[in-house]
Amino acid sequence: MSQSSYDIYCHCNAVAFEVFDTNRDGFIDKNELMNVLKHTNKRNMTVDQLDQVAAILIGQKHKMDFAKFRDLMLESSSSSK
Repeated sequence: MSQSSYDIYCHCNAVAFEVFDTNRDGFIDKNELMNVLKHTNKRNMTVDQLDQVAAILIGQKHKMDFAKFRDLMLESSSSSK
């Protein structure tokens, strides 16, 4: 990946993180993640299923920082190729 492509990728992740981090505390908590998952639920998952997904993604700390979010996005883009 070229430097300019990487810079664009990082900027897009930062913008996406801001969409999730609605209270602007620098973290995505389970409630913030659930709100986004509910609005983007194309698989018609139940609230309980979404809750399980959110719990797995957020992890034991009950919130996610930008580094973890970026890593998840990188994993997601790598596995979709």
